[in-house]
Amino acid sequence: MQLYFGTSFIVKVNLVFDAFFFLLHICVSFSHVCKLWCYGYCRAGELTAAELDNLMVIVANPRQFKIPDWFLNRKKDYKDGKYSQVVSNALDMKLRDDLERLKKIRNHRGLRHYWGLRVRGQHTKTTGRRGKTVGVSKKR
Repeated sequence: MQLYFGTSFIVKVNLVFDAFFFLLHICVSFSHVCKLWCYGYCRAGELTAAELDNLMVIVANPRQFKIPDWFLNRKKDYKDGKYSQVVSNALDMKLRDDLERLKKIRNHRGLRHYWGLRVRGQHTKTTGRRGKTVGVSKKR
């Protein structure tokens, strides 16, 4: 069994939803586009090694296959300003680096992540009370 982007494909899973979405952290719509470029409905175990390599080329270089910039999951990277499709462990590293940068420059969003609060403007007065244990101690 070969490893693709640090993960191995399971033989019995559906190619579109499970293999791309759960193993490579690729959104469902992008996996549909990759599937349409190559093959119809099939399972990951039914593909040969050459077919899987073709799919991985599409995932690694989506702009060569005329996939538009707005379809990619990394828009205008902070360091180089390029659009790219980041997969698997690299996606986790990019997210962690972004959050560390926001915390370092003391951005509002970074501070909310640091404090463990809601980040995207949700109300916090009545919802989201689970998980934080602040108990009242009894007088002795």
